[in-house]
Amino acid sequence: MHCQANNYVSYDNSVAYHGYQSFQAGEVTPEEAHRIGVETAKRMWGDDYEIVVTTHLNTANLHNHIVLNSVSFRTGRKFENHISDHYKLREISDEVCREYGKSVLENAPFYGGDKAYWVRKSGCVPHKDMLRHDVDEALACTIKPFDFELYLRSLGYQFVRNFKYQHPSVIAPDWQKPVRLSSLGKDYSREAILRRLQSQREDK
Repeated sequence: MHCQANNYVSYDNSVAYHGYQSFQAGEVTPEEAHRIGVETAKRMWGDDYEIVVTTHLNTANLHNHIVLNSVSFRTGRKFENHISDHYKLREISDEVCREYGKSVLENAPFYGGDKAYWVRKSGCVPHKDMLRHDVDEALACTIKPFDFELYLRSLGYQFVRNFKYQHPSVIAPDWQKPVRLSSLGKDYSREAILRRLQSQREDK
């Protein structure tokens, strides 16, 4: 994605955007969930952008992660990620889910009331739960702090404070404020993460 974006002058620090699509527990098979995710991505972005759709089975609610290269490989156009795009993506997702006979949240706001409660009720994952999962994934796939940061950036996170600071913190699209990694638990402090990365380097 870096290489593709660097071919065009429209490149900035947003290497990719990360979308999320979740289903009610027991409502879809992994194969159905993946087909719905791929179809949603195709209808949203067509053939202009490089997209990765992964279907995760690690929670009761099967869910898709959709990662979009921020720059079109056909036109060099930068995807702007406006709020109107968020509504369009939800409309397309709902349309595809209905075609497959799956339930959708009718007229649901993006946020409202106790955010964590609403997100759980909708079959999605609260910010900290999602971040904890993505941090674990990044830790499992990297051995250096720079690579760890790059991995999270590839999932759509931006570092407000990186590992030069005592409390690294990140923010994702649509989050109103950043989240400290240390707020995820004692195993996610700056020191704990650096120790784990160091241990994995030594194991190599």
